[in-house]
Amino acid sequence: RRPVVASTLMYGHYSREDTLRELASAGFEQIDLWMLPGMASHFDPETEDMDSLRTELQRHGLSVPMVSIYGSQPVEAKLRAAHELGATVAVMGGMNVKESPDQVQALKPLLDLARELRLTLAFENHINTMESIEDMQALLDSLDHPAASICLAPTHLEFCGQHPEDALASLKDRISA
Repeated sequence: RRPVVASTLMYGHYSREDTLRELASAGFEQIDLWMLPGMASHFDPETEDMDSLRTELQRHGLSVPMVSIYGSQPVEAKLRAAHELGATVAVMGGMNVKESPDQVQALKPLLDLARELRLTLAFENHINTMESIEDMQALLDSLDHPAASICLAPTHLEFCGQHPEDALASLKDRISA
């Protein structure tokens, strides 16, 4: 049984301090820390001190098992920051293998780095990118990498006429978030 991890995305218009305080007061112990400039970003590994962030998280009794980066640059720095924070999963936007074969191949070095850092890259299904269970399976099969997994977004699946239960049954342990 996995614990509930709260996403800081929902607190995009709050400062990180306010976000962490609110999530901790709501009883959460684990958060998905967003590192996406311009959209609910609560951390920038290029400008902030990791020790200060860890201290802030500890003060609120929060850990960071996952971060959401969605391919925003610099991905390598964000993967390293995720590792330093103790995360095991980094979430990125998924892509359609048929429409973006070059982008899919460009992910291989990031997957190698993720594996080296003991991270899993979880590619989220979205409308207009990975709209079906078959799209998710195709991406994982194309990547054929032990660090590649899926971040299942049930709402996006429903909008695309797919059912989350079918994705859970089909993808099983290939889903990490």
